[in-house]
Amino acid sequence: MRETSTATVSDDRWSTRTLTPNGKLELKFGSYDPTVTGRDGLVPMEEQLAKIIARLELMAEEGRVKAIENKIWSASYEEKQRLRKLAEERQKLEISSFQKAMRDAGRWQKPIYCVVISTM
Repeated sequence: MRETSTATVSDDRWSTRTLTPNGKLELKFGSYDPTVTGRDGLVPMEEQLAKIIARLELMAEEGRVKAIENKIWSASYEEKQRLRKLAEERQKLEISSFQKAMRDAGRWQKPIYCVVISTM
């Protein structure tokens, strides 16, 4: 809630603006795009309150719906990440077991030399 101002541009070298309060009340809710604004003007602020409150209720409901959608998306994203991680771990395990099998097969093919020392 703030008092609105009127900007007057001076005709000096830098074209600066001077803000002078004009006595009208402005009520603004929201951060960026979904804003609710009410101003004194042709219709007094008191007559706009019902419209402002109705819009705030709609914004709150939209916020709840978006929060639920975000929660569902987040849960599905985490599940996808968990499944991807399990697949990567399974692939690493398969690769390591294959490499172990190859090493064991290589050992099987090599002849084993036994040195027997006889003592007579």
